[in-house]
Amino acid sequence: MRGRCEDNALTNALGPAEERQVASTADLPRRRLLLAVGASAVAAGAAVVVAVPFAYTHRQAQNAVQQRAAAAAAEAAAAAEAARAQSQLLPWLAVPLPPHLPPIPIPIQPLAALPADGQTLRIALATLSLASFLTGQYMNERARRRAGQSLLPPTAGERSRALIEAARRAKSHARAQPPDAPAAPASCAKVSLRVATFQAAHPEKAASGGEDCVRTVPSLGIVVLADGVGGWAAEGIDPAGYARTLVRQASDGAAESTNIAGGARAPAQASLLVDALRGAHIATDVAGSATACLLRVSCDGSAACANVGDCGFLLLRDGRPVLASQQQQHKFNLPFQLGYPALVPGTDFAEDARLCEFQVLPGDTIVVASDGLWDNLEHGAIADIVAESGSPERAAEALVRTAAKLAGDASYDSPFSQAARAAGAVRTTPLQWLRGDKTVSGGKPDDTTVAIVRVERP
Repeated sequence: MRGRCEDNALTNALGPAEERQVASTADLPRRRLLLAVGASAVAAGAAVVVAVPFAYTHRQAQNAVQQRAAAAAAEAAAAAEAARAQSQLLPWLAVPLPPHLPPIPIPIQPLAALPADGQTLRIALATLSLASFLTGQYMNERARRRAGQSLLPPTAGERSRALIEAARRAKSHARAQPPDAPAAPASCAKVSLRVATFQAAHPEKAASGGEDCVRTVPSLGIVVLADGVGGWAAEGIDPAGYARTLVRQASDGAAESTNIAGGARAPAQASLLVDALRGAHIATDVAGSATACLLRVSCDGSAACANVGDCGFLLLRDGRPVLASQQQQHKFNLPFQLGYPALVPGTDFAEDARLCEFQVLPGDTIVVASDGLWDNLEHGAIADIVAESGSPERAAEALVRTAAKLAGDASYDSPFSQAARAAGAVRTTPLQWLRGDKTVSGGKPDDTTVAIVRVERP
């Protein structure tokens, strides 16, 4: 308290100016201290401002160096892995070429563009090598095809183009031929022919007339028969349309080739029938498919047949069957069939036909028919009916009507039922199914068409 009173006394003894001077003199050490502290703070802040960016930049530089080192190590590992994988996979690409063909380079994707991960890299390399291998094979095959040395079977499109080109060449050749040769004198003929046909539709197809079609050219000894595949009806397509067109084209082609070869006296050749069938197959550009049979009997006694599928012929001599065509089936109840290649990629072709050449004698009878006859009558039964009928007209009608009658007999052990059992198929009537009877029996209702060719003395 005393000191404070003394200070107050001193203050009271001084005037205002002296008081301010004393106060200023007393505050000088404190102001210097504050200035020193402030200067130190400013210097420290400036140091922080300068040091922090420098430290950050230095850290970034260190990180960049480390990343570059890691990337270089990963790239080196990837290159080593790629080299190892290529040494294992790239030998697959060594596809030999014919000696006269230049090698075809196969581009390889740069390894730097592939992922660096080991498993992903292996998958990428395997995919790349496989793609390169397939590309090389494709290019090599194209080169072989150009050189006529293809190792692969022709595709459906290539076969179709070949067929069309063959038909064009055949037409050009036909136009270049001289006029038809005059008919041979009657004394040159060894046999004469009588031809008759008869057909009946499936009971459910009677209104449309069925799906079979037959056409004959008796003067040239030609019979053409086709059976439209009924499965097309489920797609709204008339199966008979394809069969009718095919028969018309095939009969016209067979007649044209026969006339070019010399007319009725020209020997029967299966190759000419295949040519006619090939041209008809190309020209029949409608939806559908059909089985077919072409027969020609020459007046010199030679005969030839070409059949695709389950249409066929039976040669009877002295009342007994002596020769028959063989049905062609991919599997049970799926016969070979011709369809327009552009609409039916899986079609069979005229080259797939079963061919037969033989000699006929006076008194022989040739039965040409669709599967409606063969599925319901044995060959021996057909021979008996023909022998009992007498004329070709009555024989054709009797065969068709007998086959249609047996087709509706559920207890009849038909050839179709026998084939079904042999193939392991189960085909029973509703009554047999209710009784649990799995025995395959009964005829097969179907369109039935028969053509009879009777061989006689001239």
